[in-house]
Amino acid sequence: MAKHRDISIAVLLLALWSLAVLFLMRGMWSMDMSAIYLAGHFAASGDLPLIYDGPPGLTGRVLYPEKLAFIYQQGVGDVLMPAYVYPPLWAFVASPLATATDAIAFFDITRVLNVAAFSAAILLAWRIMAPKHLSATSFTALTIVMASVSMTSGFAVYQNQPQVLVTFLLLLSFERYLAGKPLVAGVVLGVVAANKVSPIFFCLIFLAERDWKAAGAAIGTAALLALVSLGIGGVDLHLQYLELVRQFEAMLPMHGLNITFETLMHDLWVPVSYGTLEGNPNIPMDTAWVSWLSKVLMVAGLALVFWATRGAVRADRIRLRLVFGGLALAFFSPLAWIHHYLFALLLIPALPQLATRHGALVAALLALVAQST
Repeated sequence: MAKHRDISIAVLLLALWSLAVLFLMRGMWSMDMSAIYLAGHFAASGDLPLIYDGPPGLTGRVLYPEKLAFIYQQGVGDVLMPAYVYPPLWAFVASPLATATDAIAFFDITRVLNVAAFSAAILLAWRIMAPKHLSATSFTALTIVMASVSMTSGFAVYQNQPQVLVTFLLLLSFERYLAGKPLVAGVVLGVVAANKVSPIFFCLIFLAERDWKAAGAAIGTAALLALVSLGIGGVDLHLQYLELVRQFEAMLPMHGLNITFETLMHDLWVPVSYGTLEGNPNIPMDTAWVSWLSKVLMVAGLALVFWATRGAVRADRIRLRLVFGGLALAFFSPLAWIHHYLFALLLIPALPQLATRHGALVAALLALVAQST
């Protein structure tokens, strides 16, 4: 009865927070979600080359008249529109809603889905970590405060970032895994990996546990969706996607907004060089040896995490690998952005679950302060 009441209060807190966010952000332009909206529109209209027709760098206002004309027809005005850097499949998935609504309605609908996913992700994080000294209500309240002041979560929610849904699905995968449902866990992880390649690294947890059912389901689902995407979009569209990914990997993520190994190296020691992409000569470019070093350190960091946690009991071993593996991927990935820390961020408040009651609270508050930047 007490547990039921605890969860009910947590759900109520999340509902109130969600309503407040949706009210404050209703009708707002969602820069990151605009890439999916435009891709869905052009996928439905058959103008497939325009799906990946995006501005050099990350955003732009002056290029690609077809996209600008379509947005201006809706009375939106001068807005930032990033390039679409997702597999072709998801443009076709978004196309029915994109053709049935205008941009702002599309953003409002997807924002409802994203905020609901964010709220559910908080409860999934609590179930995964199973903290001894943080009830669902306490964990939820702490995370809501964190979400309200942290740039990581704030940026993801404010920009209506698809990474919110990715984070929800990742947490759902491992919540199901710890609940003894490896097949479901693998399928969900495969769906995530078909949207963004980097989450497939979490399949290493399945492999380390010698859970061939979960690993096979993840890899098989991702491969099946990749074939579906290839069948729907065709080879040329996928080659266009891979070329765009290559260009983005060669660029340096935005300074001051993203905390990664590559940005820190260029902020502190390595001079930033500028290159030309599609006629824009002012694109900050990554340095080749820094990029390779980042990849090597990512592999080494993941290996260290798995080695250091090998002696922990199964549930704690998986939890620690999720948190620190998630941090390693976000910090060393060549395509990392600040919202990629969201997955680990939602788990961190419950990390000190083996500490004393007061120690857990203090550590959780310190995690809140450290992440709320």
